[in-house]
Amino acid sequence: FLLAHRAEKLLPTIRSRCQQMKMSLPTQQQAISWLAQQADVKKPEQLLLLSQQSPLTALEFSRQNFISKRLEVLAELQQVQRKQINPCVLAEKWQKIPSMTLLNWLYSFVADMIKIKSTQNNHDLFNADVSENLKAISEQLDLKQLYCHYDNVIEAIKLNDTQINSQMMIENMIVQWVLK
Repeated sequence: FLLAHRAEKLLPTIRSRCQQMKMSLPTQQQAISWLAQQADVKKPEQLLLLSQQSPLTALEFSRQNFISKRLEVLAELQQVQRKQINPCVLAEKWQKIPSMTLLNWLYSFVADMIKIKSTQNNHDLFNADVSENLKAISEQLDLKQLYCHYDNVIEAIKLNDTQINSQMMIENMIVQWVLK
């Protein structure tokens, strides 16, 4: 058996010798019900949303207290905007968060700020629980600046699987945030 969640990353010679069996995600109600049955899970709906509908990831997020860490990252992003925190110190702190998790949070924050700024609507946000914080940040920026941040996060996501120095990548994103 060979199990891979990103089969496209496997070499073609390996993929050609494998029989593919696609596994679908459980329904949202099944996932919420399963998460609610776990001993230490609070806010299963929010965890499921933050984990992009992946119940096992949501369970891991719960165990590692990712909801509070996510709120801390957003607060630090506000501090960066106000120039109240050193970008290098913050990048070093953010190094302790798994890079794809951090980048997904930043991506969702910026995407929600673009949605808030362009529609003046706080409905259907990925981060609905922090919509007021996102609105406050987005009020300080114009759409062009938000799209620049969006592009920076997308570029960082693309570079994440390479051998780039992740602390420098994060520092660059933070410095770009300060400069705009």
